[in-house]
Amino acid sequence: MTEATRITDGTKWAVKAINKERAGSAHVKLLEHEVKIMKKVEHKNIIHLEEVFESGDKMLLVMELCLHGGLDEEVKRRGGFFPEKDALCIFFQLADAVRYMHENDITHRDLKLDNILLGNPTEEFPYFIKLADFGLSYTRGGSGSDYMMTQAVGTPIYMAPEVITNYGYSQQCDIWSIGIVLHMLLSGKAPFLANTEEELYELIKRGELNFATTRWATISPAAKQLLEGMLKVDPAHRLTSKEVVCQPWLKGETEVSSVAPMNVLEMMKLCRLEQTLSSENGLDDGTLSYHSDLNNNSNASLDLEDGVLRVVESKKSETKTKLLSPTRSPRRSPSSPNNSTPKIPCSPVRRSPSSPNNTTNTKGAVSPVPKISGVPSYMQPTKSSASSKTSNIKPSKKK
Repeated sequence: MTEATRITDGTKWAVKAINKERAGSAHVKLLEHEVKIMKKVEHKNIIHLEEVFESGDKMLLVMELCLHGGLDEEVKRRGGFFPEKDALCIFFQLADAVRYMHENDITHRDLKLDNILLGNPTEEFPYFIKLADFGLSYTRGGSGSDYMMTQAVGTPIYMAPEVITNYGYSQQCDIWSIGIVLHMLLSGKAPFLANTEEELYELIKRGELNFATTRWATISPAAKQLLEGMLKVDPAHRLTSKEVVCQPWLKGETEVSSVAPMNVLEMMKLCRLEQTLSSENGLDDGTLSYHSDLNNNSNASLDLEDGVLRVVESKKSETKTKLLSPTRSPRRSPSSPNNSTPKIPCSPVRRSPSSPNNTTNTKGAVSPVPKISGVPSYMQPTKSSASSKTSNIKPSKKK
């Protein structure tokens, strides 16, 4: 990389010169791919490509000049890690650059400290970063199968578990990589280190984080929660780039008021796991329990009934049921006015004419339709639906 001055305006630029013959055709193709992507992007935290000059044997890339070196060098100068405030300043910019790339269907695939350069500092950002090196990046050419990448590329300690296993992977691999970057900014070390590549890959696939060291005792709970969200082994449960920029830590919060509830995918995964364990132990009774000390030491069970996943939480003598299926609503007993209904938009339960709670009386008059609390007005049962004796949809019979 050479520094050059533009004669017309005196501005300084970085010039990258490539000898085509020495580089070889494969490297030249990577450069052409990098140029194609860099011409598409325009973000303050992504290195700017000004011009490209090409001759028969050479290619010259004129890029934005970053005089302060790479972030990896700055980490070493700072003694191995950054104070949390400075790490937040850096990661805020990195997360926004990744969000921008993903919104434009670009996956970097080689995010690491070495590929993050430092530009001129500003009052707002004393460490003004510039994301560089798009040689291994991937652009989604269209919808369909090409959305999933299969080639294992990148730097091993930054590679996501799904990349290592040689299965198809998506943009979520970048989220794992910036999670590793943040871990190194805060602690000075990668979360997964080993003597051999095979051992390293096994640690990555397990994805077990350790916050028990002295250094992590000084890091805020919000920062740790963000790391846990980005370093989920299953990419389906990992935070997306849009979710990362909305995390409490990036908004300046340090404490975590409450742990985010388990999403449906996580519950179903837990359900399948415990169902397998219950079957192996001969305890498969249709109810799968799990224990959590995150919500006032409450116990909960997952109840599978007619294909509906319910969470039953019990705390001391109280028991409450949360309905997780958006297509059903819980039945309320008229004799228990204090029975609580989950505040989840659910469709009303259709009652059959023979039901004792049918809204039609013996004289054929239709009684007022009871309102279901916690359900929006547009989803409340109407008189016609409540009084109808026939339906085009027949309820399925329980086996």
